Amino acid sequence: MRRISLLPARRLTAESAVAQLYNRAAHGWQAGLDRIGYDAAYRALCAAAQDHASPDSPVHVLDVGTGTGVMARAFAANTPQPCQFDLLDISAEMLQRAQVSGQPRLIEGAIGTPDIAADSYDRVLCGHVIEHCADPDAALRWLHARLKPGGSAILSVSKPHWCTALVRWKYGSSAYTPERVETMLQTAGFTNIHRQPYASGPPGRLSCGYIAQRPIDH
Repeated sequence: MRRISLLPARRLTAESAVAQLYNRAAHGWQAGLDRIGYDAAYRALCAAAQDHASPDSPVHVLDVGTGTGVMARAFAANTPQPCQFDLLDISAEMLQRAQVSGQPRLIEGAIGTPDIAADSYDRVLCGHVIEHCADPDAALRWLHARLKPGGSAILSVSKPHWCTALVRWKYGSSAYTPERVETMLQTAGFTNIHRQPYASGPPGRLSCGYIAQRPIDH
């Protein structure tokens, strides 16, 4: 975990403990995201992702760490094609509160679950999950492998800041500079990596958005 001078470093919290934290937080989670502006931030990020090539047919989307489905909803609002969502989260309480149009498939689990096949998705969404992974490089490789060749990932990742230090103290997560995230994405096999900073407010201070592609196999 990256050291922050304001607080001592601590180890990543165990997955089971993180799940319990998010279960307890689920009731007020969406209201908190709305209050600090993440709904609008994710909409802007997903709108930027539409500049990239999109399939003409319905879009199969995996939302990793979906929470209440805020990033999935932002993606659907900016995508002209119909979307079929698979929502993955370690918190059963969060999944129960995920509000996504259509009939999403709800999957309780974490990155690495065998319930999700490789080469299956046109888009993978991942909001503030990599920070919780003991091996973020392996997590990014797993996300890369879930995409179909030519598919894209849309990610939001916490960056070092005194505000994120307080969040990290509670949830035991990490934070990464944009340069570090871009390097990790490249190492995982992604290409066409685009940094998408959030314009303002808490999202701009706490995190950064990214769009990256799995190259088409030749």
